Amino acid sequence: MRNNYVLLHNYSIITMYKKSILLFLQLTLFLSIGVHAQDLEEKLDIANSLYKNEHYRNALPYYEDVLKENPNHVEALFKSGVSYLHRFSKEKALQNILKSFELDSNYNKHIRYWMGRAYQMNYEFDKALTCYTIYKNSIRKRDQRSEDLVVHIRQTETGAKLFKDPKDYIVRNLGPNVNSPYSDHSPVISSDGKSLYLTSRRKDGSSDKEELDGEPFEDILICTKQADGTWSKPETIHLNTSGHDATNQLYDNDSKLLIYKFHKGGDIYMTEKNGDRWSDPKPFPEINTKKYESSAFLTQDGKRIYFSTNRYKKNDDLDIYYLEKMEDGSWSQIKELKGNINTRFDEDAPYLSPDGKTMYFSSRGHDNMGGFDIFRSSMNDEGYWSEPENLGFPINTPDDDVYYYPTSNFKKGYISSYRSDGLGEKDIYEIQPMYGVVIEGLVLEDSTNRQMNGYTVTYESKYKTTRPNSAKDISKDSGKYSARILCYNTYKISISKDGQFVREDSLVVPLADDEGTRLSKNVYVPIDRKTLPPPVAADTKHRYIFRNTYFAKNSATLSEEAKHELDIAAEILKKNPESNVVINGNYKKPESAKTGENRAKAVQEYLVSKGVKPENIKTGNATSNEPQASLDVKLKKPLNLDLDPSIIARTSVGGSFVLRHVYFNTAKAELKPEGKAELDTLRNIMMDFPDLKIELGGHTDDIGNDTYNQQLSESRAKAAMEYLIKNGVPANRLSYKGYGEVQPYLPNDSDKNRLLNRRTEATILSK
Repeated sequence: MRNNYVLLHNYSIITMYKKSILLFLQLTLFLSIGVHAQDLEEKLDIANSLYKNEHYRNALPYYEDVLKENPNHVEALFKSGVSYLHRFSKEKALQNILKSFELDSNYNKHIRYWMGRAYQMNYEFDKALTCYTIYKNSIRKRDQRSEDLVVHIRQTETGAKLFKDPKDYIVRNLGPNVNSPYSDHSPVISSDGKSLYLTSRRKDGSSDKEELDGEPFEDILICTKQADGTWSKPETIHLNTSGHDATNQLYDNDSKLLIYKFHKGGDIYMTEKNGDRWSDPKPFPEINTKKYESSAFLTQDGKRIYFSTNRYKKNDDLDIYYLEKMEDGSWSQIKELKGNINTRFDEDAPYLSPDGKTMYFSSRGHDNMGGFDIFRSSMNDEGYWSEPENLGFPINTPDDDVYYYPTSNFKKGYISSYRSDGLGEKDIYEIQPMYGVVIEGLVLEDSTNRQMNGYTVTYESKYKTTRPNSAKDISKDSGKYSARILCYNTYKISISKDGQFVREDSLVVPLADDEGTRLSKNVYVPIDRKTLPPPVAADTKHRYIFRNTYFAKNSATLSEEAKHELDIAAEILKKNPESNVVINGNYKKPESAKTGENRAKAVQEYLVSKGVKPENIKTGNATSNEPQASLDVKLKKPLNLDLDPSIIARTSVGGSFVLRHVYFNTAKAELKPEGKAELDTLRNIMMDFPDLKIELGGHTDDIGNDTYNQQLSESRAKAAMEYLIKNGVPANRLSYKGYGEVQPYLPNDSDKNRLLNRRTEATILSK
């Protein structure tokens, strides 16, 4: 009855058996009557009888039926809250108890006590202490509850302290494949980590009988690790009987198993594996008595066995003792532990490290958060055990956390626990360290991808339940940074320079299997205009590349789209008469070089026809590339890109032209001054052409994700439209659309090309 003992706290098992005959008769009577046929009072009577005998699971449906008919039934609210508190829903417990208090604060003289318990279980430690203090002042000092309150107050203070300083572990429910709405506990993992033995009180066990607390007897089940890393559904094994059968320990290369059987108050048995079957269990020598022996663990060298028993305590609490193996193979007399492991409360479920010098165990005593907590103690050379150390939150909680069993390499562990994400009663949970990882990266400038120096990169965890982790590394010299943080966290990344905030980013760090895993994360800062080369319009050495002119296969005939682009090129070249342009005609095999030459010639002739001086045009070599012609402009003076209104007159509906100065900083939608000047020109053109309607299209480069770029391009186009409306252009003549990064003006293969791709285009809708 390992689990049953935990649920009954310090009540005597023997006392419960004295009540069993009467209780059985009551339950038979109550459960034989259809629940839905009873009126409210009959349901309440059944619930109260079950509640009185601590059958909280069976009482709850009756209380809930009462509350469906009368949601403000104070007694049903209060007692259902207490029932939830003892079982599986701490949140519902607090909700119902508080509601009963609001309706009638004097309903029960112990209601402040139960409010304190509910607050404690829900991590509201300050409120729990307030309730406990009020309740303590309302009872006599000699009242037995006064002593219990001292314990709860100490637990609450410990819980508050541990909760504020969480340890670096992630605790995860193994889920519905393993756990059930009933109690699942005592996990035992095989040395290869592929088999998980557990104990369960689910209804599909080996017996239909119920224990005195109204729940099925315990059975031993086994799960196996599947190819995808998940656990299979538990299967029963042939060791189970009609009584309690529970797991303790796999040992001797997983060939032997220690189990608990409910025999003479509870005993420890051993069984050995023969092929696929376990032998008939035999009592472990020198341990068992007529009292309660709940669990045992044999050291790896086989020389000591530690076990829990209540044989030596008047109040029936469990303590841990041990036996030593003698040279003749027999076992010594029972020996007490040296040190302060045992208390006047329960100590149970010992687990020893491979060297036998570190013990993990469960205790209701010591500095715990409530219920059972997992503790660790180390043995010195003189055989004394150190003061037990609480493993802390989130391994421990204000409720029962018991039966700690790590994997052979100690990278993971398993426990049984009541938690808010549980499926009902106790569930099996997996514990994994949140290892430290090293984040390395570069501090890069937007668009240019230049490594930038002098920035501070700070990581801060967004999880409130995990210790905040911030790390800094100033990239003063190299443009590199590194930070050591915890895995399995979402981090806010803050980038600053000289104490001034620059930008914020984020990173989700996955769960790592080892300490020191290295991950890469580059961070980006806005372009530093002071360090950029002069803009295109002021750089007399710049070779300005226009959009390439594409041709059909084996053709040198200009398309209408190509002519539109060349119209823009001609206007710009005419405004810059001292510039020279080289036209490169390209071809794509199996096309011939002659086709490339003809394409260059076609572009040359068209530009001349549009007013570009022939002496400013040269044709270059034909190369095997794409079926296109490219224009390479060599400037002698700053490039003049002023928009010519005549382009509008000659451009048909559906045609578009680039507002070449309407640029934006990376990740920004705020117009730059030169962009406003270009839009002022467009405003004047639209005033000269009162029927002209245009769409403003926003475009980005390829830095950033697609969704972000789409949103950014829309914001930029909208900013240009709003500027025109603000300056007198009627709103019904304008529209906007974002195209993201899908229509680059130039290949995103250089910093300057990306700058030109962050553009706004005007498309004529009607005129």
